[in-house]
Amino acid sequence: MSAIRDTSSVGQTIKGIAVRDATSLRTVQAAYGRDSASVLKTIFDGFKVTLSPDNATGYTSSPGTGYATTSGCYSTVTGGVAPYTYAWTATGGFSVLSPTLYGTAFRSSGLNPGDEADGDAYVTVTDANGATAVSNTVSLYATNTHF
Repeated sequence: MSAIRDTSSVGQTIKGIAVRDATSLRTVQAAYGRDSASVLKTIFDGFKVTLSPDNATGYTSSPGTGYATTSGCYSTVTGGVAPYTYAWTATGGFSVLSPTLYGTAFRSSGLNPGDEADGDAYVTVTDANGATAVSNTVSLYATNTHF
């Protein structure tokens, strides 16, 4: 059996097997085939998701609507095994607006003229093997500029 060089998956659970050390990485390898590209790709390539930019801001676009839509926020996934599923989360009274696989904008509603809203957002990505990666947090800000 080949040597396990990358131990970045130590501390994770892959396909129901707790990865504690190089021996348990070999257990995954044995259970799913030494050449099992999908499982081994997850183990050896790492799995990360990054959101950019670091913040998304917005303002009301029409008087009397009471909501503000932020600029877009985009994800970049590295490692893992496609296809991926995306679960977007927003806090501070923001909702996810028209999410796609790669990005979304956010909306804050119920804003009176002059009101501001602050929140955060992140995305959890799951790959074809069931491994998950959680992104960095992006700051959200919106204001109702109509008086």
